[in-house]
Amino acid sequence: MICMKKNSFSVIDTKRTAERIKCMMEWKHFRPRDIQEYLGLACVQTVYHWLSGAAIPNIDHLYALSQLFQVKIDDILIGERKPLPISRSQAYYLMEYYKRLTSLGKPIRMDIAFVETDL
Repeated sequence: MICMKKNSFSVIDTKRTAERIKCMMEWKHFRPRDIQEYLGLACVQTVYHWLSGAAIPNIDHLYALSQLFQVKIDDILIGERKPLPISRSQAYYLMEYYKRLTSLGKPIRMDIAFVETDL
């Protein structure tokens, strides 16, 4: 039997995820009723539960929302995951890669934590 501390793993922050869904809905000009109809939900209350942070969409709904918003599922969910630490040389190459991608017009999100030592 494995004994673990309660919530010793990363969990999804339902309140911040709710805020992210609200922002994406506003960005695409969707109302809760639009989301309900798109997903074929019986009532709009489900969407309001997501927007209040009382619940999060199931994996099927997340997948459909990611297609609707044209983002990855990870861009919808917000968890307690810490960014990976990287060295200065890795950061340099990552920033150069980022510059190349953004010059091509691709949307990029980067969560980087810098460390003092070079690996």
